[in-house]
Amino acid sequence: MPEDRSLHLRFVLDTDEDLAPDDFIGLFECADAFARHVVEQAALELFIDLNLPEQWRLGTLQHIHQLGRRVPVPAQVVRVERGSWSIETLLQGAAVLWFLKNYVHPVVRDAWDDSRLRQAIVEFLRDKVFLGARRNLEQKAVEAPRFRRLQVQTVSEPEPASRQESQIEVRLVRREIVEARFADRELLDEFVRRLRRLE
Repeated sequence: MPEDRSLHLRFVLDTDEDLAPDDFIGLFECADAFARHVVEQAALELFIDLNLPEQWRLGTLQHIHQLGRRVPVPAQVVRVERGSWSIETLLQGAAVLWFLKNYVHPVVRDAWDDSRLRQAIVEFLRDKVFLGARRNLEQKAVEAPRFRRLQVQTVSEPEPASRQESQIEVRLVRREIVEARFADRELLDEFVRRLRRLE
């Protein structure tokens, strides 16, 4: 499907330092989670576009969550840069169809045999797939902002190079995680002290 839309996802961590192994893994975990989220949301938007029954859409969403990370992300890593560290992945619109046909819902296989639905799928992949990706990723950043010591700072959409090719940039920052733990007794004593001050 040469005319389908594509989406470049670029994940950037501004630092001149070498990355600790944990940060490097966190950067790739963020890329994996965000690419997976874009494909899942695009699949659900295709179902809405095809006017499939709501129970099928809910069933698909449940199935996606059951499969979890066992399903490979249909994204290709096209570049890893050092300096300001960045990872660039490429998602093709046809990858959404592949994801649906292989892992999610048999109705897509059936739709491929119906010429009207097949034409609707082709038009969706050519004209509509990934249009809401930035909004979906902003929501994902609110729900899951941390990847090990890295935190999503911004999600932006630079001006696209072409109508068929979009780009979203996700900027991350390193945050030190400091944990302080109270023993149960100390926590209870502190709570009682604060409560007495309020009286």
